[in-house]
Amino acid sequence: MRANNRIKELRLKLQMTQADLAKATSLSYSSIVAYENNVREPNSKALAILESYFRVTGEYLLGWTDNNLLETHVPFIDIAYKYAQLDSHGQLVISTLLDLELSSKSLNYNYNPSNLIRLRLSDQPASAGKGVYLGPEAFTDIRVKNKPETCDADFVIRVSGDSMEPKYHDGDYLLIKSGEVSIGDIALVTLDGEGYIKRIGDGVLTSLNNHYKPIPLNDSVRVNGRVIGILKPEWIVG
Repeated sequence: MRANNRIKELRLKLQMTQADLAKATSLSYSSIVAYENNVREPNSKALAILESYFRVTGEYLLGWTDNNLLETHVPFIDIAYKYAQLDSHGQLVISTLLDLELSSKSLNYNYNPSNLIRLRLSDQPASAGKGVYLGPEAFTDIRVKNKPETCDADFVIRVSGDSMEPKYHDGDYLLIKSGEVSIGDIALVTLDGEGYIKRIGDGVLTSLNNHYKPIPLNDSVRVNGRVIGILKPEWIVG
């Protein structure tokens, strides 16, 4: 079977006209007609275009083999055919969506599971101010990039307030490591039912912002963990 028969056979399987195929491949209508009427065979450039569009080998198109790869690539051809039927606006919309999806995957560390870890994000903030009520613990799982800082953390909590400026700011997401803390550490502490991000002092909680007075500790104090860093927004995948 010569190329003219193969091209026509593949075109008809996709229910395309000669004009459809010319538009989809950017080959001229007269060229498609010439190939199918055995006036001439595709040159190397046209053959490469037809190979790519139909997802078959040039050997198959030229009749040198009967190994037809079409059936294993029907989804790709079907998509290409549908794309070819769109007007310029529709094609621009599809191209834009594809670019956004590819860009998203790249920004999100290619979504490679080996590059991601899960952390628990507290549904309630902790105060860098005068205290925020912390009720029963509730967390949401988030995926973050695999970094030394994120690997060392046990959970994440958002800061509310400015008492720990200039080191930590309102809205920052802090990485918390559970366990004991020492005097001088900045920690997540619950006191009288309210949560704080403060520096541990001798019998008091202190702020980095000198507009806030020390808070005396009492028997209700609970140290939830030590602050080991800030979770950067670009590390959050979802």
